[in-house]
Formats: sequence, C-alpha cells, structure tokens
Amino acid sequence: MADTKNREYNIHDYDDIIRLPHHSSAVHSSMPVKDRAAQFAPFAALTGHGERIRETAHMAEEKAEEKTEEKTEEKIEDI
Repeated sequence: MADTKNREYNIHDYDDIIRLPHHSSAVHSSMPVKDRAAQFAPFAALTGHGERIRETAHMAEEKAEEKTEEKTEEKIEDI
C-alpha cells in the first residue's frame, strides 16, 4: 500500500482524467433518483425496538399514576 500520509498532493495529479466524460454503463441502466436517495435513508436496525420502548414508557407512566392515586387516597383517608 502506498504511503499517502506523507505525500504532498499536486494540483496536476489528475490532469489526465479530469476532463474525461462521465462513465455510462452500456450494460446497467442508471439507478432512479428515488432509489438512490433511499440507500441513504435511515433504517430500523432493531426491528420492534422503538415499539418496545414506547410500551415500557407507557407502563412506567401508568405505574406512576397509580402511585399518585394511592397517595391521594391515603391522604383523603387520613382526613
């Protein structure tokens, strides 16, 4: 492998290819713009993980509400 860390780049390094026409394949058609954009779209690496987090948060909220209600009832009974 070439040592590229210490190499100084010359502005003329690519003069031989800079003006070449863009390559177009004779075999493969161009990818549609929609599909090209989709390859950079986010994806769910952990399928169902988000739903499980929402369920857990909902259960925690319900539990907190129950405790609040219990404390309120205890205070009412003390009166």
